Amino acid sequence: MLKYIFQKLAFTILVLIGAATCSFLLLHAIPGDTAEALAGPQATLEDVENLRKAMKLDAPLTEQYLLYMSNLIHGDLGHSYRTNKPVWSIVAQAWPA
Repeated sequence: MLKYIFQKLAFTILVLIGAATCSFLLLHAIPGDTAEALAGPQATLEDVENLRKAMKLDAPLTEQYLLYMSNLIHGDLGHSYRTNKPVWSIVAQAWPA
């Protein structure tokens, strides 16, 4: 019985890692520059570059992936780009009581 539980737990962890990896890769496969899109059409090149550095989009893809996974493991989902609130607080408001 303990072996069965361990196998199911290990499989669940692998599925979660796989889903997180797929979401990371899909987000990076979207055409266009994330920093330019978030900065808006009125942003200067300096604004876009500052945003790129703040979001660590100028780092190598492997470093971005490790940071992404580390943040997920620690429960840090970041801030909403629309409301600038922590994502966890938005999820908590929508979660049924």
